[in-house]
Amino acid sequence: VLNNLMTNAIKFSLPGKSVEIDLKATDDKVAITVIDSGIGIPATLIGKLFDAEAKTSRKGTSGENGTGFGLPIVKAYVERYRGSISVTSRPVDLDPINHGTTFTLELKRA
Repeated sequence: VLNNLMTNAIKFSLPGKSVEIDLKATDDKVAITVIDSGIGIPATLIGKLFDAEAKTSRKGTSGENGTGFGLPIVKAYVERYRGSISVTSRPVDLDPINHGTTFTLELKRA
């Protein structure tokens, strides 16, 4: 799960930009957030990202290919552990200064 989210964050970020991972724990839950300042995800794709039957693949910032299957698999794994995943994004064409994507995983604490 984290490998896929990190790979996507790197794939859709421009060279030299950083990717952050934030971890917050409470008594019953752990939240892991992956934050990039990449090109962002268009609003037309946000609702389809976790749908295995939707076409969501697109080229990364260096021309990398994707299949569009990674995030549906991530969601399936997270839900098997009774967790949740959410995403927010600001596409670069709508916000040239503060663009990027944030994925947040919430899992029950063991």
